[in-house]
Amino acid sequence: MSGSPVSRRGVLRVAGAGGLFGVLGAGALAGCDLDPGSSSQQPAVPPPDPDQEIVDAARAQLGALIVRLSGTRGTRSLVSAHRRQLAALDGDPPSRSGQHPPLSKAQVVARERRAAERFDRWASASRNGDLARVLASVTAGIRMQGLLPEDADHGSGEVVATSSSVDALQRTLAAEHAAIFELGALGGRASALPPSHLLAALDAAYDAHVERRHQLRTMITAAGGDPVAAAPAYRLPSPLSTESQIEAEALRVQRACAATYAALVAATSGDGRRWAVDALVSTALSETALGGRPRALPGLSPDG
Repeated sequence: MSGSPVSRRGVLRVAGAGGLFGVLGAGALAGCDLDPGSSSQQPAVPPPDPDQEIVDAARAQLGALIVRLSGTRGTRSLVSAHRRQLAALDGDPPSRSGQHPPLSKAQVVARERRAAERFDRWASASRNGDLARVLASVTAGIRMQGLLPEDADHGSGEVVATSSSVDALQRTLAAEHAAIFELGALGGRASALPPSHLLAALDAAYDAHVERRHQLRTMITAAGGDPVAAAPAYRLPSPLSTESQIEAEALRVQRACAATYAALVAATSGDGRRWAVDALVSTALSETALGGRPRALPGLSPDG
C-alpha cells in the first residue's frame, strides 16, 4: 500500500485559502460594479472558513495537553507526540504559565481519551480533506501511545459510498489486494520458524485486511462500481528467512496501509470517511504487535 505524506505548510492552507478566495472575489466584484449608485456600499465580507473553528480548537486541545502533561512525571513521550501533532497543525508551542499540580494516571488517561474522541469527531466534520487526514492521524497517534484500550470501531457496519469516492476506494482496494497477498506469504514463512508471537500477529493483521477488502468491495459495488481485481501475483522482497526480516516487512506493509487509509480519509466524507478513520486507527494500532513503536502521526510520514 502507498500514500503520500502531507506537507505541513500545504495542509493548513485550508485555514487561509477560503479567506483569500473571498477577498479576491469581493475585490473583483467591487471593481466591476455595474451599478454606479452602489459604489459607496461596503464590499461584501468574505464568509469565514468553516474549518477554522476546528483548527483553532484542535490547536488549543493539543496546547492544553502539552502544558498539563509537562508537569507530570512519566509523560515525556506523550508530550513529544503532542508537540509533533501541534506542529502538523502549524500551531505555536504553548508557553508555560505557572506550575500545575501533577496529574494522576487516571487523569492522564481521561484527558487522552477525550482528546482522541474530539479529534475523531473533528476529522469527520472537517470539510477539507487534507485537514481531515491530519486530524485523523492525530487521532490514531493518540490511541497509539498505549494508554487507551483498542476500542476503535473497525467499520464492521454497512457503509454507503458516494460515486465521487469510488476512485479512491478502488485505489484502496487495489492496495488491500497487495497487502493481503504479502501478509499471507509472510505468514507462510513465519509458520516454518520456531513458534513465536509473530505468527499470531500476522494472522490477526491478515484477517483484518481480508475483512476490510470485503467491505471495500461491498461499498464500491453499492456505489455502482466494479471492484478492481487483484493482480495475478505480487513480488516479495528478499531475503525473508528470519523472524526479524519477516517482522520488519510486515511492519512496512502496515505502515504503508496506514498511509493509504489516511489518503482515503482525505478523499471521502460522511460515513465513508468515518470508516476510513477507523481503518487508519486500527491499522496503526496493529503496528505495535509487529515491533513498531508508537508514532505521533501514523499515515502522514514514514517515521510518524
